[in-house]
Amino acid sequence: MGMLRLDSEMLPKLSWLAFVAASVIWIIRWHAKRMRSRWKGEKILIVDDDALTRDMVRASLRHEGFQVREAEDGREALRLLRQEHIHLVILNRAMANPDGIQARLKRGTRIPIILLSAKGEGDSAAGRTAGAAEGAAKPFNPAALVARVKAQLRR
Repeated sequence: MGMLRLDSEMLPKLSWLAFVAASVIWIIRWHAKRMRSRWKGEKILIVDDDALTRDMVRASLRHEGFQVREAEDGREALRLLRQEHIHLVILNRAMANPDGIQARLKRGTRIPIILLSAKGEGDSAAGRTAGAAEGAAKPFNPAALVARVKAQLRR
Protein backbone atom coordinates (compact mmCIF):
# COMPACT_ATOMS: atom_id res chain seq x y z
CA MET A 1 0.00 0.00 0.00
CA GLY A 2 1.76 3.05 -1.19
CA MET A 3 1.20 6.74 -1.00
CA LEU A 4 -1.10 8.54 -3.34
CA ARG A 5 0.83 9.59 -6.40
CA LEU A 6 0.13 12.88 -8.05
CA ASP A 7 0.62 12.78 -11.74
CA SER A 8 0.59 15.72 -14.09
CA GLU A 9 -3.10 15.24 -14.93
CA MET A 10 -4.26 15.46 -11.29
CA LEU A 11 -2.37 18.62 -10.36
CA PRO A 12 -4.53 21.06 -12.36
CA LYS A 13 -7.66 19.43 -10.94
CA LEU A 14 -6.41 19.81 -7.38
CA SER A 15 -5.45 23.45 -7.83
CA TRP A 16 -8.87 24.13 -9.36
CA LEU A 17 -10.53 22.46 -6.35
CA ALA A 18 -8.40 24.51 -3.95
CA PHE A 19 -9.36 27.67 -5.82
CA VAL A 20 -13.07 26.81 -5.61
CA ALA A 21 -12.83 26.00 -1.88
CA ALA A 22 -10.99 29.26 -1.15
CA SER A 23 -13.58 31.20 -3.16
CA VAL A 24 -16.48 29.63 -1.27
CA ILE A 25 -14.83 30.44 2.07
CA TRP A 26 -14.24 34.03 0.95
CA ILE A 27 -17.88 34.42 -0.15
CA ILE A 28 -19.18 33.06 3.16
CA ARG A 29 -16.97 35.43 5.16
CA TRP A 30 -17.91 38.40 2.96
CA HIS A 31 -21.60 37.65 3.30
CA ALA A 32 -21.37 37.27 7.10
CA LYS A 33 -19.49 40.58 7.37
CA ARG A 34 -22.02 42.31 5.13
CA MET A 35 -24.96 41.03 7.17
CA ARG A 36 -23.37 42.20 10.43
CA SER A 37 -22.59 45.62 8.99
CA ARG A 38 -26.19 46.00 7.80
CA TRP A 39 -27.17 46.94 11.34
CA LYS A 40 -24.38 49.49 11.90
CA GLY A 41 -25.90 52.73 13.06
CA GLU A 42 -29.10 51.14 14.38
CA LYS A 43 -29.31 52.16 18.03
CA ILE A 44 -31.01 49.85 20.49
CA LEU A 45 -31.90 51.03 23.99
CA ILE A 46 -31.92 48.36 26.69
CA VAL A 47 -33.92 49.39 29.76
CA ASP A 48 -33.52 46.91 32.59
CA ASP A 49 -32.59 47.21 36.25
CA ASP A 50 -30.78 43.84 36.10
CA ALA A 51 -27.15 44.39 35.05
CA LEU A 52 -26.67 40.74 34.07
CA THR A 53 -29.59 40.87 31.62
CA ARG A 54 -28.32 44.15 30.14
CA ASP A 55 -24.83 42.68 29.71
CA MET A 56 -26.13 39.56 27.96
CA VAL A 57 -28.41 41.49 25.61
CA ARG A 58 -25.71 44.10 24.91
CA ALA A 59 -23.13 41.45 23.99
CA SER A 60 -25.56 39.69 21.65
CA LEU A 61 -26.60 42.90 19.89
CA ARG A 62 -23.06 44.27 19.54
CA HIS A 63 -21.93 40.97 18.06
CA GLU A 64 -24.47 41.56 15.27
CA GLY A 65 -23.26 45.13 14.67
CA PHE A 66 -25.88 47.15 16.56
CA GLN A 67 -25.06 50.23 18.59
CA VAL A 68 -26.35 49.73 22.12
CA ARG A 69 -27.38 52.23 24.76
CA GLU A 70 -28.32 51.14 28.25
CA ALA A 71 -30.51 52.56 30.98
CA GLU A 72 -30.92 51.22 34.49
CA ASP A 73 -34.22 52.98 35.14
CA GLY A 74 -37.00 54.84 33.40
CA ARG A 75 -35.61 58.31 34.10
CA GLU A 76 -32.30 57.50 32.43
CA ALA A 77 -34.15 55.89 29.51
CA LEU A 78 -36.27 59.00 28.95
CA ARG A 79 -33.11 61.14 28.95
CA LEU A 80 -31.50 58.90 26.31
CA LEU A 81 -34.67 58.94 24.20
CA ARG A 82 -34.59 62.75 24.19
CA GLN A 83 -30.87 62.97 23.40
CA GLU A 84 -30.38 60.25 20.79
CA HIS A 85 -32.17 58.77 17.82
CA ILE A 86 -33.15 55.33 19.14
CA HIS A 87 -34.46 52.78 16.65
CA LEU A 88 -35.82 50.16 19.09
CA VAL A 89 -36.30 49.74 22.85
CA ILE A 90 -35.93 46.51 24.80
CA LEU A 91 -37.77 47.12 28.06
CA ASN A 92 -38.11 45.09 31.24
CA ARG A 93 -41.81 45.13 32.06
CA ALA A 94 -41.33 44.63 35.81
CA MET A 95 -38.60 47.14 36.63
CA ALA A 96 -38.42 48.36 40.19
CA ASN A 97 -38.24 52.01 39.11
CA PRO A 98 -39.95 52.56 35.71
CA ASP A 99 -40.54 56.35 36.15
CA GLY A 100 -43.13 56.57 33.41
CA ILE A 101 -41.06 55.06 30.62
CA GLN A 102 -43.79 52.57 29.68
CA ALA A 103 -46.48 55.25 29.50
CA ARG A 104 -44.20 57.55 27.46
CA LEU A 105 -43.31 54.85 24.97
CA LYS A 106 -46.93 53.72 24.54
CA ARG A 107 -48.24 57.25 24.15
CA GLY A 108 -46.09 59.33 21.88
CA THR A 109 -43.60 57.35 19.90
CA ARG A 110 -43.33 55.09 16.89
CA ILE A 111 -40.28 53.33 18.28
CA PRO A 112 -40.81 49.56 18.36
CA ILE A 113 -40.73 48.09 21.87
CA ILE A 114 -39.82 44.56 22.87
CA LEU A 115 -40.97 43.80 26.41
CA LEU A 116 -39.02 41.38 28.57
CA SER A 117 -41.09 39.68 31.21
CA ALA A 118 -40.20 37.21 33.95
CA LYS A 119 -43.81 36.06 34.25
CA GLY A 120 -43.98 34.04 31.05
CA GLU A 121 -45.61 34.21 27.65
CA GLY A 122 -49.01 35.28 28.99
CA ASP A 123 -47.52 38.44 30.39
CA SER A 124 -45.66 39.03 27.13
CA ALA A 125 -48.93 38.77 25.23
CA ALA A 126 -50.46 41.31 27.61
CA GLY A 127 -47.52 43.59 26.85
CA ARG A 128 -48.22 43.37 23.13
CA THR A 129 -51.80 44.46 23.68
CA ALA A 130 -50.51 47.32 25.83
CA GLY A 131 -48.50 48.77 22.93
CA ALA A 132 -45.35 46.70 22.64
CA ALA A 133 -44.43 45.26 19.26
CA GLU A 134 -43.13 42.01 20.73
CA GLY A 135 -42.77 40.23 24.02
CA ALA A 136 -40.16 37.81 25.31
CA ALA A 137 -40.30 35.73 28.46
CA LYS A 138 -37.28 35.43 30.74
CA PRO A 139 -35.17 33.40 30.57
CA PHE A 140 -34.84 33.99 26.85
CA ASN A 141 -32.53 32.84 24.11
CA PRO A 142 -30.26 35.78 23.14
CA ALA A 143 -30.17 34.65 19.50
CA ALA A 144 -33.97 34.58 19.38
CA LEU A 145 -34.12 38.06 20.89
CA VAL A 146 -31.68 39.37 18.26
CA ALA A 147 -33.85 37.77 15.56
CA ARG A 148 -36.89 39.60 16.98
CA VAL A 149 -34.96 42.87 16.98
CA LYS A 150 -34.00 42.40 13.33
CA ALA A 151 -37.56 41.51 12.38
CA GLN A 152 -38.91 44.67 14.05
CA LEU A 153 -36.33 46.88 12.36
CA ARG A 154 -37.14 45.44 8.94
CA ARG A 155 -40.80 46.47 9.29
